[in-house]
Amino acid sequence: MRFNNKNTAGTNRNHCDATCSGGFTLAEVVISVALAGIIFSGILEGYVHAGRRAEWSGYNLAAGAIAMQQIEQARAAVWDTDIGNNVTKIALLNKVVSGSTTTGYNTNIMDIPYSGGASNYLWVTNYVTIAMTNVVGNTNVPLQFIKVDAVWRFQGWRGANNGKLYTNTVATMISPDDRMLGN
Repeated sequence: MRFNNKNTAGTNRNHCDATCSGGFTLAEVVISVALAGIIFSGILEGYVHAGRRAEWSGYNLAAGAIAMQQIEQARAAVWDTDIGNNVTKIALLNKVVSGSTTTGYNTNIMDIPYSGGASNYLWVTNYVTIAMTNVVGNTNVPLQFIKVDAVWRFQGWRGANNGKLYTNTVATMISPDDRMLGN
């Protein structure tokens, strides 16, 4: 920049002549556009990650709810020591009874909103284990340990074959329903 310094009426003022021009250089413009791009791409990546995490949270809650439904079915079954044990008679696929342990599984569609064709929903598989046990030190108090592992695949945006498997586990212990025992 060239300044024309003239002393006018006893004051020293800097004046810009015709060759002086204001603005940014090309390097400054390129650097500022690159910085703005980096900042906006980070913001967009944050929104995409937050959306994906919200989707995963919805699937996780739905799988936990289906596992709890299976636990509630077992808790609602009649287990009376006089008339029998219906807890182990829960409908399961590939049911195996080995001693005092019953295992099997069932499949359900997750309780999440879906639209479109028949392939736009997500399956969850409940692996159920029911095992007879006793209170430690007291064999007169029978208990059944019920564990449900809800296994589901989070597809995200990677496709159906590349999704990672997740497991939600719910467990409880129940005792016989001997309501007439005290009468």
